[in-house]
Order: sequence, then structure tokens, then C-alpha cells
Amino acid sequence: MTVLSTVPAPWQSAEAAERVDSSAALRLRDVRLSWPDGQDDDGRPRVVHALDGVSMEAPAGVLTAVTGPSGSGKSSLLSVVAGLVGASSGQVLIDGRDVVQMTPEQRAEMRRTRVGVVFQQPNLLASLTAREQLLLTAHIGGQDRRRRREAARRADELLELLGLEAAAGRRPHQLSGGQQQRVNIGRALMSSPSVMLVDEPTAALDHERSISVMQMLRDATRRFGTATVLVTHEAELLEDDDRRLTLVDGRLTAG
Repeated sequence: MTVLSTVPAPWQSAEAAERVDSSAALRLRDVRLSWPDGQDDDGRPRVVHALDGVSMEAPAGVLTAVTGPSGSGKSSLLSVVAGLVGASSGQVLIDGRDVVQMTPEQRAEMRRTRVGVVFQQPNLLASLTAREQLLLTAHIGGQDRRRRREAARRADELLELLGLEAAAGRRPHQLSGGQQQRVNIGRALMSSPSVMLVDEPTAALDHERSISVMQMLRDATRRFGTATVLVTHEAELLEDDDRRLTLVDGRLTAG
């Protein structure tokens, strides 16, 4: 069982530091995900263990990277944390609330307000500009005029941070792959989430754009104090300041 500490990093912003305390934004305790898979040659029930007793903490303002081979359980880990798949047992605590015990409606609300998800494919809406993609995320839940103004300011702040000011009025077909992924990151950050889950964000990018996207993730994580969990098979893109875990056959180890 691997548990990460929550010591604030020296380079964290004041906003990030305010979120770091003895309780990590994200904490997993002995999480298991399994399902039946027919029978073995002797007729005994066979069980697949996608996650096998995973325990970890992800501190605010830090990028925690989970690496591992295909089929090791990385995508299952993100799905359980996001509440898209229910864990078989254990606890998934986000800001102290257990996702495992939530109703589907509560999990959906949590994803809208407390968890940002960056999918491998940006899946941007073809008819919307980069700025409109971010604003749509904020408006889905319905907001009054004051909050819409706040959302507009937030979108402009994120576009600047992500180096997209000049591309704010462009539609997806006018954006490079790296720019589309930056918009994807911006959407995930619009709700000021405590936790950001990132699934193989550089899988479709060349090396140069991959480095750029990874740095954008670090910058956003530090500036906004999110607990960012990134799954990737490209360990060469990680830096010394990134926290590293390895997932193999559903079991988590440090390094």
C-alpha cells in the first residue's frame, strides 16, 4: 500500500498553499474494482481485478503522474475517482466526501463542481470558438448574470495562462492538436475544481507539442492549486518535481 504525503511544495502559489493541509484534496483507501469473468478450466469462478487495494493521496498544487503498461488499470483508476464507475470496495475521498457512497446524481454534481476531467481526445464542438468551449462548460448548470460575468473573466484568465489569447476566436478546425488539448484543459479548469483527472493528454501529439502541453498542466496545477492526477505511458515527459506512481496489474507502487 502506497500513501503519498501532502507536504506543500516550495514553489506553490498562495492560492495553492491555502488548499494544502493535513487532508489531501484526493485520497484513496484500499480501493478495489473487480468483476466476474466466467470460469477457469476447473469450473471455478474467475475474477478480474482491475484495481487491487489501491491507496494514495494527491496533494493540492502538485501533479501526480501514474504510469504503467496498457491494461494495468490506469483508465480504471480515473474512472473510479471520477465516479464514472463504482468501486467494488474501499473509499475515494474528494474534499472529504466519499465518492463510492454517492448516488449517481451526487456523482454528476461532483464532476460538475469539484472534479475536472481532461480526456485523451478533446472532442471539441465544431461550431464553437475556443473561448465559447470554456464558457459552455460554465453555463451548463445555469447561472445568473453575475456568475456569467465571473465565468467570462475566468475563461479569459485561462486562455491567457494556456497561451490561447490569439486563438480565442478560432474554431477547432483552425487549431493545432496541441491547441485543442489546451482548450480541453481549460474546460476542465472552468469550475475551479479541487481535483483534475488527466487521461493520456499527449497520446496524439508529437514530442514538441507533448512537452508544451505537459508544462501547461504543471503551470495550471500550481497556479490554481488543483490536485492533478495524470495517467500516461510516456514517463520520459515527466520532470523531477512531478510525483510518480506506477500501476501494474491493478497494484500501485511508488516510483
